Amino acid sequence: KVMCIVMKGCSADSEVSLDGNFEMKIAWSYDLGKCVDASPTIIVYSSGRGCVVIGSHSGRLASLDLVSGTLQWDLQLPDRIESSFTPSVYATCGLVGLLL
Repeated sequence: KVMCIVMKGCSADSEVSLDGNFEMKIAWSYDLGKCVDASPTIIVYSSGRGCVVIGSHSGRLASLDLVSGTLQWDLQLPDRIESSFTPSVYATCGLVGLLL
């Protein structure tokens, strides 16, 4: 399962306070069928829209909307995925490693 965790009380233009003045909560989660060893890859388009691409031991590679967690696409690969997805410069294609 992959989870999106958001931090309330901090932003990109301010430092994160270590005094506990922020709150973390799960914004969404998505079940990929088996465990996830790979780090998620976040892609943000020039439009500001973003997605997260993640693979799991089930062999599923999925793209999820960064804000809502809605499935954009998924691909069933022939073996478990243990590496992160690496997109091309314009995110028109990408690479991912399999155990095979």
